[in-house]
Amino acid sequence: MTTATNLLYMTWQEPLHAGYFPIARIVELGSRPRYEFGYIQGVRDALARGFHPFHGMASIDAVYRSHELHPMLANRLMPASRQEYARYVESLGLEPGAQPLEILARSGGTRLTDSFEVFSPPALDRVRQQWRYTFPVRGIRFVAAAEDAIRQLRSGDRLWCMLDLQNEHDPLAIALRTEDKAVVGYIPRYLNEDVRRLIEGEVRVSVALVNPAPFPVEVRLICELTADAVPDFAPFATERYQPISSDATRVEFEKVA
Repeated sequence: MTTATNLLYMTWQEPLHAGYFPIARIVELGSRPRYEFGYIQGVRDALARGFHPFHGMASIDAVYRSHELHPMLANRLMPASRQEYARYVESLGLEPGAQPLEILARSGGTRLTDSFEVFSPPALDRVRQQWRYTFPVRGIRFVAAAEDAIRQLRSGDRLWCMLDLQNEHDPLAIALRTEDKAVVGYIPRYLNEDVRRLIEGEVRVSVALVNPAPFPVEVRLICELTADAVPDFAPFATERYQPISSDATRVEFEKVA
């Protein structure tokens, strides 16, 4: 058993229709082997839409444990030997000694050459009884004048959620706007179900970091969403996020008092 702080999920975007599917879970174990990769129930829908399991991890019914991150994940990390590495980690709002899963969670691990993204569960603030999600804003390049609006933002500025019910690509989409009603992008799709449930209570989004060019647009705007805990809520609790293999490490989320 491990805690959700050592956990990442992975999604795959279907190239043809732009559908998003949660496909896998990565757990950092407290011993060696250090990492565990396993497919989750959402991969079944992805397989029906053209997804192919990763090389060396072909069985969706198995778990794969290793001392090192699988190359498919490790290749999404900037090498620590790069001159700009320290500045890159700082741009994510992380400390210099940040661990690989922390960096992947904050950056999303996106690459121009494929359609995968990784993310972590939220943290629970027990004192305030709030969930806290930290995420990179998505869809910036597809929103007119978003870059101009983002350049005016500062850490701590508040943003507002807008349900984009007529979004032809994602009916659950949630846009983010400034006080002046300028749309700056979207909450990542993998958070839509959670955030729509948490809107039953108090939700607040604020700017954590703004990273101007030449930083990649994928980390242009990092935000933090805090939400009051609502009854019977658990992050990523739907069936599609559950592991397929009965050998998968059991993961527990913190409970709301």
